[in-house]
Amino acid sequence: MSFTRVERIIIVVTATAVFYRIFIYGIFEKDPQAHYGVGDLIDFGLGMFVFLTCGLCGVWCFRRMIEGKIPNTDLWRSAALAMTAFAAYYFVHPVLPIIYY
Repeated sequence: MSFTRVERIIIVVTATAVFYRIFIYGIFEKDPQAHYGVGDLIDFGLGMFVFLTCGLCGVWCFRRMIEGKIPNTDLWRSAALAMTAFAAYYFVHPVLPIIYY
């Protein structure tokens, strides 16, 4: 099974955000009196990037389905992956283990 370009983009963006949360987030120290640190801001930015990427890829897939230029099975699979990747990231993000150095 080969992945389309849209599916590869979704997988890479989501995997990058998960990789950051597990392995790199713990490197940034937070001031005990501050609510958020640099690591939290980067994590928030990556989360928004995952949200925007999955949303835009889903919209693009549905738009292409309406135009009828690409076979619907590939587009349905890409749209389902976009929705599933965002939902999985949203629910898994708080319980991911963080490796502190």
